[in-house]
Amino acid sequence: MNNSNYNVSLEIEEGLIDIAMNSFSFAIQDSIYEVYPKMKFTLSDPSGNIIEHLFGVEGMKMTLSYGYESGDSIKCPFVFLYDDLKDTIKRDRISGAINYTLLHDYYSTQYQKSEGFKDRISNIVKKKIGSYNFTSSEVNDTGNQDTWYQPLKTDVEFIKKQLLPYAYSNNSNDSPFYFFIDCNNQVNFVYYDHMYNNVLKEDYLYGILKDSESLNNIIDLKKIRKGSNSTKKYRNVRIFEKSASEGIKDNNVTKKMNDYPKISKGKLPIIFDSELPTDFMILNEESETGEKENNKGMIINHFKPTMDLDSYIITLPFNPLVRSGKSMNIKILSSSDTTDSYSINYSDRYVITRSTHIWDGASSEGYTQAIVSRKFVNLVGSDNKLDLKIGG
Repeated sequence: MNNSNYNVSLEIEEGLIDIAMNSFSFAIQDSIYEVYPKMKFTLSDPSGNIIEHLFGVEGMKMTLSYGYESGDSIKCPFVFLYDDLKDTIKRDRISGAINYTLLHDYYSTQYQKSEGFKDRISNIVKKKIGSYNFTSSEVNDTGNQDTWYQPLKTDVEFIKKQLLPYAYSNNSNDSPFYFFIDCNNQVNFVYYDHMYNNVLKEDYLYGILKDSESLNNIIDLKKIRKGSNSTKKYRNVRIFEKSASEGIKDNNVTKKMNDYPKISKGKLPIIFDSELPTDFMILNEESETGEKENNKGMIINHFKPTMDLDSYIITLPFNPLVRSGKSMNIKILSSSDTTDSYSINYSDRYVITRSTHIWDGASSEGYTQAIVSRKFVNLVGSDNKLDLKIGG
């Protein structure tokens, strides 16, 4: 199926189906915070013939390919979870616009199992994901040589709940790990610094329309922020340690929000008292190298919710390269009157934390929405009085 610009391919249970592109719409979404990509698929069926033949029955597999006639595309396998039909067109039959919800097909392969491993976390992850036919994979090496148990858990539960919170690498710049599949069927077990350095080649422009047809033009930009209700507890965290002889031991150690990543540019976009304790953690007693690295990973992972303090929702023409786990350099016009002057505060590199690729059948148009984030911000200069306060 194609029109003059876009190409969409739907493969149901290994067989291609031919449906007019203006009769359906969909949105594919991935996120560094969610393992599985998901899809919302709406199909217009005024006659009821498609519903009659049980299209989209629970457990049915569908691989969707979405791209340009000449250019880049994304391709990802999904499985149908459920459907709903809110309004019928004809009184004498089941017909209308059907809404389907799908999840990445890796979900359908999961089952509970009990296993044990004595290995590094990254090696265990490679074993777990190796049994599925992902298009590609990216697994950053970790330390964490230890004994790990998987008691009646699926592989995804085991990785997400028992391995990910402890993952640590000497190369990570003290940044946390993430486990997710993107909407091009690539599975990732990577640290934040890797995503930050995995930057798209082109700059993306907002308010600087040098070529109105360019895929790099940001059509719309909205600011979002978590706020103190979510982030205050991470400002200054006291660290305690379990001890067989002393119970809970206080080593007089405090970790701060701006300690992670270890090397960074800019300052936190927050004004706070850098000495006021806001939370605490209790670590396991350390004896072996693996256990020490587990504790390091646990501390770094604790600060994961602070990695996207400054976030924006951007809308672009459909761009299959914009996917979660990559980063992009965004240039935004300054608020000054100078033409083509870029904002020092906001023109920066941002990590893509969520991407949504949309096809609107009614208008026969495709576009991409993404949430892009950064932790640290630039400051205008030494004449800015807030410079002395921002970032603790």
